[in-house]
Amino acid sequence: MAVTSVISLSSVTEATSQQPGPVGQIREEQDVTYGYRRLRLVKNNTANAIVAGSAVAYASGSSINVGLAAAAALKQTIAGITIVDIPAGYYGWAVCSGDVLAIADGAVAAANVRLRVVNASGTAGRLDSDAAAAAEDEFFALAIGTAAGAASTFRVRVSGLC
Repeated sequence: MAVTSVISLSSVTEATSQQPGPVGQIREEQDVTYGYRRLRLVKNNTANAIVAGSAVAYASGSSINVGLAAAAALKQTIAGITIVDIPAGYYGWAVCSGDVLAIADGAVAAANVRLRVVNASGTAGRLDSDAAAAAEDEFFALAIGTAAGAASTFRVRVSGLC
């Protein structure tokens, strides 16, 4: 059985206009705050910047191009949660497994609740526990911390995306 190497990073803190790795690349990082996590190379192919902490989804037919995830996006379409602001046309990194700060769509009053993309606040790419009935395939993260309300950041654990 062949073993594929995974590139470990000491830091992934900036977006770049130059593609820093092959399409679909997954890198590993041992972060002092968030611990071990895996990151996926993504490219913002929208006309607007993507803010750090946003859930991003693949553009149709792509393995690298992303935009803000729409409400009720299935986890199979989600690339991860961005760790830096990614200007339009730039490359950056999204956490596909591990802990990261995410932007809340509304208040998340308790930890250990499942999260999915919700945009009741009118902004795509934000997470909430959303008490309404939802498809099982929409949940891809777990709240580790709590969020005071819309646009606040809170710690989440992403799983099942890489």
